[in-house]
Amino acid sequence: MADSGYTSASVRCPGHRARATLQGTVLSARIPDALCTVRLTGGGPPLQAELRPGRYVLSQGGGGAQIVPGP
Repeated sequence: MADSGYTSASVRCPGHRARATLQGTVLSARIPDALCTVRLTGGGPPLQAELRPGRYVLSQGGGGAQIVPGP
């Protein structure tokens, strides 16, 4: 499994319990049916995105890393 360089994921979802885990480049976000803010740290500049429930991966291209829907 590839390593994204990021070491931790946190999620903020006002009024709801939520959780996010990062394994290599796979980000699993357990969040309610709401829009939540996920933040990745530990791999250079923090990466932040607003996400809905689902599974995501980190895509690292020439423009830097971004969080995209995954398998």
